[in-house]
Amino acid sequence: MINILLAFLMNNWNEDKEQKAIEHQALLAIMSNLEEDAENVLFAKERYQVTM
Repeated sequence: MINILLAFLMNNWNEDKEQKAIEHQALLAIMSNLEEDAENVLFAKERYQVTM
């Protein structure tokens, strides 16, 4: 009985670890996109100021 509970706990731990890795990758992609967007906004702002 204890072996079954331990196996269940290990399985949950492994699934949580996998989910955290997926979440981490998604957050890194979001951060990269936000950084790129920020650069584009600065470029557009500079271009707008030059044309005024």
